[in-house]
Amino acid sequence: MIKLISTVGFIILNEENKILLIKQCKEKKAEEVENNGKIAVLKIKEEKENEAEEEWTIPFGNLEEDDDLRDIIKKKVKDCLDCELGECIYFNLYFYNISDNFIKKASYFYGTISGKIKTKENLVLFQWMDLNKDEIDKLNLISEQKEALNDFLNFYQVKDLNKST
Repeated sequence: MIKLISTVGFIILNEENKILLIKQCKEKKAEEVENNGKIAVLKIKEEKENEAEEEWTIPFGNLEEDDDLRDIIKKKVKDCLDCELGECIYFNLYFYNISDNFIKKASYFYGTISGKIKTKENLVLFQWMDLNKDEIDKLNLISEQKEALNDFLNFYQVKDLNKST
């Protein structure tokens, strides 16, 4: 039996037609250590230096069977950026074979957010990036998101051309 894994991504644009990228910061891992059997103390463990460089992403979330896509986007924007969801428009749907038993379905939307971005405890970095192929291709970005962003770039350029004629 093949299992379907569903995700939703949100391409956020600002008024300068730049897209928002986020990166989860490395968090120091904490573990509980007993102090003479009385008090629990947190001991910080450093991340290994040889771990792979973390990737930039657009905001995305995993879905359960009955989840509403826009609700997941709204929650992710609030949790990750402490902003409200603005305009949210369907863009595209992709399917990826993960293995013989798993298929990934990735839905993408684009739109805006309202409010000033406030990340929690510096655990998330963010960057506004020009919407152009060279910049997208240079990024350490999840490959499926790179494909979606390049497709979105083509779509958005055509949309802009149609607007001006």
